[in-house]
Amino acid sequence: MNITMQSSVIPIPKTCVVADSSANAIDTMNWESQNLVIRVHKSLNSGIPPITIDLAKTLGSASDLPLAIKKACRYWFDPSIKTKVDVVRYINAICRQSGFKISTLSNSKQGLDRRAQLVCSRGIIARKPRGKSLSVQTTTTRPITSEEKCPFSITVYECRQSGRWYIRKYGNGSKMHCGHCKLLPEQVGIRQFQSLTERNGETWSDEQIKYASENERKNDLLMTVFVV
Repeated sequence: MNITMQSSVIPIPKTCVVADSSANAIDTMNWESQNLVIRVHKSLNSGIPPITIDLAKTLGSASDLPLAIKKACRYWFDPSIKTKVDVVRYINAICRQSGFKISTLSNSKQGLDRRAQLVCSRGIIARKPRGKSLSVQTTTTRPITSEEKCPFSITVYECRQSGRWYIRKYGNGSKMHCGHCKLLPEQVGIRQFQSLTERNGETWSDEQIKYASENERKNDLLMTVFVV
């Protein structure tokens, strides 16, 4: 059986246009996350009001600090965020407003605290399809090689003692994106935009955006194209 995969990621142009005719900014294929504003607590004391921080500024910061200090300096999520699903949903909502979405790459229960690595959805390599046809071709908006992966990542933790989720003030990870455009919030997650907006100089009208959005919702589960 011969199975081939075709990434919808086309050769990287110098610039790309966000798929909205009203958008003036031209985004490059390499960009930095900014203003990922979240509400956190500086301690477990619920009596102290929360603060707002830019999550992006914690990623890869103070890399020369000793690990013991990195582990000790924490920002705690609100007590209402009780599970990993809650954490991912909260952070993903912030990321979608900034032009991309995240997925869980890995989970680990080893060590003192449980942790989960969250990455840009363009940072997970597409899996080869399974099928009985002699020739199977699939299209995907995810990268198909490690070289095409977007490096953006965040690590979140669950404290075993308190059961509260947190991030490190001086966290690992990366706030950089590469190989894809920054989209408008209403375009994030719509497959046509994630592939077609990478064409240099292409703009879509409001009517095209509306049609593509409705069509994508109807066909969201049809992610594989089979060619016999």
